[in-house]
Amino acid sequence: MRKVIWGISIIFLLVIILLIIYFSFYLTSPIRECKGESNQEVRDWCIHDFAIKSADWKICEEISDKTSYQTPNYLLRDFCYSSIAYSTKDPSICEKLSSDSSPVSCEDSVNIKIAQDSQDPSKCSVISDEYWRDRCTRDIGKATLNISLCSTVEIDNSGKTINTFDVNCVIKIGVETNDTSVCEIFKGNSDYNVPSCYETLAWGLCDVLICNKIEGNVPNDRLEEVKEYCVSNVKKFC
Repeated sequence: MRKVIWGISIIFLLVIILLIIYFSFYLTSPIRECKGESNQEVRDWCIHDFAIKSADWKICEEISDKTSYQTPNYLLRDFCYSSIAYSTKDPSICEKLSSDSSPVSCEDSVNIKIAQDSQDPSKCSVISDEYWRDRCTRDIGKATLNISLCSTVEIDNSGKTINTFDVNCVIKIGVETNDTSVCEIFKGNSDYNVPSCYETLAWGLCDVLICNKIEGNVPNDRLEEVKEYCVSNVKKFC
């Protein structure tokens, strides 16, 4: 019997200690101080800052629906949710945003961060916006120097599906790898990009010899003129 009483006493004592610790924290916690603010906007921003530091979206729920961020229709509470969703890479938090704050855009931003941080282009596929989905893939292509990721699928005037390559993506890889052969990728379906590709690489690598490679969609009677212009610009800017 004594052991039972002793055990109960120990448990009771532990509960009392935990309650003291809990209430001591609550009474002195920043969230408690925030709620003591008389000005609602100051109070809401205080809670917002505490939520961001804590990376805890549940604290965002304490923000009123009266305070907005930048625009009247964008609530500070929604900004709090989206910020934590982005920092914690948890797109499910975006579901808590009001419809005016575009939960889908929030999810896209988070998914872009997830894909880019992991440098996994397959993760770009869940992005709903077509522009940002393609941009996500191209940015990973530039970061990993994978030229195949610079391509996008487009529909031409006849309704035919064609693969095109983003000029900036291709040139970035060419400069990083010191490889002028990347411009060859435009031959056939994007000939008009071949001259500008070589010209930009010449500037980027400060190499006038690359100007001699210019060809493609340039009339023969202007080819030398275009090459000379390329050379003069390289000398001017390098």
